[in-house]
Amino acid sequence: MFHRISQPEQAMAAWQADFDLRPDNAPLPADFRERLDALLPRAKSWSPELEMWGSESGNRIDIWPTRDSSGGEAMLRFDLREYDPRWGAQVLAVVHGIGRALWPVWSDGPVIRDAGELTFALRGSPAFRFVEDPEAFLRRVSLGGREDA
Repeated sequence: MFHRISQPEQAMAAWQADFDLRPDNAPLPADFRERLDALLPRAKSWSPELEMWGSESGNRIDIWPTRDSSGGEAMLRFDLREYDPRWGAQVLAVVHGIGRALWPVWSDGPVIRDAGELTFALRGSPAFRFVEDPEAFLRRVSLGGREDA
């Protein structure tokens, strides 16, 4: 699991759905940065060990590479306010190309293998419920709704 999210800057917005990119410590290809550059612009990181692509409140990829880039932890955050399934399929292809797979962090759901499974997983996320009906989502949370915690 991605466990380094501890800084206040790392807080997930209600409209974002997070995925672990596993396996941890799997070798990353030498060109993984260039492959991720094709998806999102590089971002300024709050930590010298963290490499980021995208924006804090939007789509984002975080990689904590090992010193020799032989592996490391990684996570992906989809912004569901303006989700584009074609871009999701492209992300999935790049993630698979760097030797990782998507695992939803909000559930014990299975690995995401294709674009259809990605769409299905996203539709089951708390982020989707928020985007679909923010007022109902916030009411559930205020009443202690555990499915959206």
